[in-house]
Amino acid sequence: MKADVGIVILGLMFVTWGCFDSESESDLVETQSTADTSDAAMEPETSQPWPLDLYLDLPSDILTQDLAETLDPDLGDISEVEAYDEAYAGDGCETIVPPPLSEWQGSYRYTTTYYLPQSVITLLIEMLDIYWMLMSDYGLALVSGISAEVTATLGESLSDEQFQEFLAALQAAVSDQLAPEVFGPPSPDPDLDKLFETIEFSGDGSAVAIDTVENSLSLTAELDTLTVYWTYGCSPTDLPCQKRDLPISVLGGQKPCVDWLANLLETKVVIHKHTVDGDLGHIANIIMKELVMPEIFGQPDLAMWADEKIDCAGLAVDLAVELTEIGLTPAQLVEFCLASRDAWLLELEAFIDSYSMPVSFITDGKGDFADDDYDGVADYLEGTWEGSLELGMSASELFTGHFKAIKN
Repeated sequence: MKADVGIVILGLMFVTWGCFDSESESDLVETQSTADTSDAAMEPETSQPWPLDLYLDLPSDILTQDLAETLDPDLGDISEVEAYDEAYAGDGCETIVPPPLSEWQGSYRYTTTYYLPQSVITLLIEMLDIYWMLMSDYGLALVSGISAEVTATLGESLSDEQFQEFLAALQAAVSDQLAPEVFGPPSPDPDLDKLFETIEFSGDGSAVAIDTVENSLSLTAELDTLTVYWTYGCSPTDLPCQKRDLPISVLGGQKPCVDWLANLLETKVVIHKHTVDGDLGHIANIIMKELVMPEIFGQPDLAMWADEKIDCAGLAVDLAVELTEIGLTPAQLVEFCLASRDAWLLELEAFIDSYSMPVSFITDGKGDFADDDYDGVADYLEGTWEGSLELGMSASELFTGHFKAIKN
């Protein structure tokens, strides 16, 4: 069988060479002009096969099933290829091309991915360091807030000695309640930087023709999902585990839409240069609040996390003796504790709301409408982005990306 395959391929190589070198072919005809024509008459009449390079992608019905599988192991039933041959085969050695994608228009599930440059990732990690610092200061913030309320309430009736004794007891009680990783600066997870290596958005979209003469089209999508990849708690090779999806609603406002213009050349798609604006600082803060907080600290809500770490009522019980000595009630301490907690939360929320890193993705793209089953209908669109990430103040970084749209 292997010998037969080699003969078929060798024969195809000679036929293909003869098709694309017309001068050599004519010389060959002149040289053999004296040959016995009776031998040619005895040869069976056969149709001219296609060029060899086409067989590598699309075997024809003259090849055996074994040879087809040798050239393309992923090829299924060869009857599908034979049907394609019959419908779209040409005569002689003319170039054979796949059928036009007459049905590429329609609805798609669209995903666009941006691979952020390291300099931008570093800026986002610096922002997370501030976040960690503010969270690690919670215990100190409570001590500072409660002691300030105590001195404001008691005034001059509180001696320095009494205040120092109460402050020491307060610090010890807060330290006892706080988890060790929170009282003092926590160590940032080494995998946090991987949160920002890849930012991905997906949503439902459509491809619509605009100008059939110039083959221009519009690609539009309404995004509904934000995706990041994080190795925390996952094997480094387990991508399904690392994939973390968040509803786009966590970013606030209306669902963002994307809209691009492109040109179609047979199955190739060239997407015109366009700009996508966003705020990576806001996205990073939302990721921290919606993803990192629940997974590392077990609470998605900062107020719930704070109450879990410090029980104000329990703090009043622990300080019952000290409160009596300075003339305060447990209820007053609970009030001071909650007020201090709320002030800390406001500071942290203000940081979340104010931290901003406006960026503009200026990019163009190229890709292909793929027709895997050769039925003339597009199965998906896939391609790449290349462009610059504008950070403001004339600073920019190069970035790359990827997009894919699977037809519904």
